Amino acid sequence: MPMHDEFKLHFIEQRPIILKRYVETASAWQMMLNHMVASAEEQEALAAVVADVKTFHSWAQSELSKIEEMAGRASIEATLDAALLDPEVGPAIRELARRIRPMPRKDQKG
Repeated sequence: MPMHDEFKLHFIEQRPIILKRYVETASAWQMMLNHMVASAEEQEALAAVVADVKTFHSWAQSELSKIEEMAGRASIEATLDAALLDPEVGPAIRELARRIRPMPRKDQKG
């Protein structure tokens, strides 16, 4: 379905919030479905709905975790970038990085 660029940007910016709400909604559905009892002829249908909601919940949680991980990395990178640009802190960090040597692995001599 064609979508205006502004809507695309909106959904990208709001993705974490949207996914969080999906997780919350799927969790609520799971609680509700876990307390339902189906008649003999409807057990298969209820099991299918439960499985679909569980799959949806897992997908939404996985996508939200990916975004949170990316945001964490971006935050660390932004903090390091700001520190390196700081005239008082930057030179100290660069000097420390220059002095640090990689530790030899246990299977290597040196």
